[in-house]
Amino acid sequence: MIFFLQLDENVQTDSLEKCVNYFNTMHTLLLLSSGDHCIHQTKLLSDHTVAFSTACDSIRTDVAIVQALIQVKRHCNAQKFRNNL
Repeated sequence: MIFFLQLDENVQTDSLEKCVNYFNTMHTLLLLSSGDHCIHQTKLLSDHTVAFSTACDSIRTDVAIVQALIQVKRHCNAQKFRNNL
């Protein structure tokens, strides 16, 4: 079963805001302060897209692990219930 999550007023965005603020700080300090203002924006965007995609895959894997653990726990509880009857 696939769920598509949507952002609404109940979703915590603190982590996302911290990541964006960190990127803005590091981009200014590390990339623009080097004196080389010829940043290849396409490559930078591509690298960040790959990193974001990898992070999403990691989260998807963690969610699958949690779902599997929940199913195992439900199965064990059902077995215990049947044995107690």
